[in-house]
Amino acid sequence: MPRLSPERLEAFRQAAGAAFAAAADAACAAGEVDPARLRGLRRLVVQSASGATESAFYEDRESVGAGALVFQYVFLEADIDIPDAADLRAVLVCWADPDRPSCADRLP
Repeated sequence: MPRLSPERLEAFRQAAGAAFAAAADAACAAGEVDPARLRGLRRLVVQSASGATESAFYEDRESVGAGALVFQYVFLEADIDIPDAADLRAVLVCWADPDRPSCADRLP
């Protein structure tokens, strides 16, 4: 796994947080995600999902605690790039409402 400088890691952290906020705002404004579903979240944990085929959001209270949402995707292999806005929004919508018809082909 490549080692990231503190500066690059901080820039990535800022970009990931901003991208998540933008996706959440857009999904809530479009009525795709109920804002109440997001209110209890206090922390976004970003993990590289080496070998994964798609991005995923999930809650794991045992590993990361209550109030945290885990976002996994292959960022190290993608030169720590953030997924595009449409992907982030689609993954967030499916986390909030996994029974939505558009989420049928996404992994749980």
